Amino acid sequence: MFRPRCIMCLVGRVLLTVYFEFIEHLTMRCSFNWLIISFLCLFLGSCNDAKTDKVYTTFDSGEVTIYCDETMEPVISAQVDVFLHAYPKAKINMVYASENDVVRALVRGTAKMGILGREMNADEIKAMTPLKITPRHLSVARDGMALLINRQNPDTTLSYDEVLQIFRGKATTWTALRPNSKLGKIAVVFDEQGSATVNYATSLSGGSALPPNAYAVKSNDAVIDYVSENTGSIGIIGWSFISDTDDATMMKRRSHIRTASLSPRDTLQGKVFFKPTPYNLGTYLYPLYRDVVVVNCEGYNGLATGFHEFMGSERGQRIFQQSGLVQLFAPGRNLLFYDTPKIKVIE
Repeated sequence: MFRPRCIMCLVGRVLLTVYFEFIEHLTMRCSFNWLIISFLCLFLGSCNDAKTDKVYTTFDSGEVTIYCDETMEPVISAQVDVFLHAYPKAKINMVYASENDVVRALVRGTAKMGILGREMNADEIKAMTPLKITPRHLSVARDGMALLINRQNPDTTLSYDEVLQIFRGKATTWTALRPNSKLGKIAVVFDEQGSATVNYATSLSGGSALPPNAYAVKSNDAVIDYVSENTGSIGIIGWSFISDTDDATMMKRRSHIRTASLSPRDTLQGKVFFKPTPYNLGTYLYPLYRDVVVVNCEGYNGLATGFHEFMGSERGQRIFQQSGLVQLFAPGRNLLFYDTPKIKVIE
C-alpha cells in the first residue's frame, strides 16, 4: 500500500504529464502556464524517497559514517585523507573502535561500512536480518599481528608452536621456553578487551580467553610503552599500526622496542624466522597474518561504496603498499617483447 505522500507524488506526476500532453491545446496565458509548471515541480520535489525518507549519497559526494578497527587507524587514515582530497564534496566520519564495537555498529545499522581484520561470521550476519541487508566482504590488503619485545630481551625469535604455548597459558615464564633465561615471568599485554588483537590471539589458542598473565593496557600506544619499560613482557599489536616507515613519530616509538621474528606454521617451524614484512606476509612465511576486510552494508552504490572501491583501486593499493602492507590487487603492467636480431657469426 502506498503512503499518502506517495499517492500525492503519483497524482502530481500524472497531472504534469497530462498538462504537457495538452498544453498546446490550452488557451491560458503564458504566465499562468509557468505558474502551474512551477507549482507541480515544487510539489514533486517534496517527494524525496517517500518510502524510506533516506538521503542518498553518490560515489564521490555526500556524508557517511564508517567504523574501523582501531589497530588499522594509521593506514586507513591515510586512505581517507587521499580520498577526501580527490573528492572535496565527500565527507567521511571515521570512528576507530575495538573490533567488537565495529561489529556491533554494523549489526545495529549505525555504520554503513566497517573495516575489520576478518569477515563477519554467520551469527553476526544473521543478527543483521532486521536490516534486510546482506553485507558484502572484500579483502583489500594483507596485514598481520606483531609481537613486540623489549630491546634488552636477548630472545628475539620464537617458533609458531612457542607462540601458541604463550597464548594458551602453557608457557608463563621465559625459562619454560629457554631453560637458561633470566627474564622471569612473561607478561602478555594487549590494548583492550574485545579488540582485534585479543580475538586473534584467542582464536589461535582455541580458548575463550587469554591466560591470567595477559593484561589490558587500554591502547596500542600504551602497549608499546609497557613493553619498552618491562624486559620480560610481550606485546600484541596490529602490524599496520607500526608498519609505516615514513611516519617519523611511529619510527621513534619503534626505536624503543623490537619486533619478534617468528617461524612459519609448516615444517620450517623453529628452523628459520621471519619479520612481518610485506613479502613474508604475502607468502605466509610470517605466521600471524590477517586480511584488511571491508564489510559494506550500504545497500546501494553510495559514498561508502565509493570509498570501498577506492581502496581496491590502483591508487588505494599504492597507499597500502607504501604503508608496509601487502596489496592484493597489484596494478597490471604491459610488457613488450621484441625479437632478438640474428647475428651471423663468421668463423
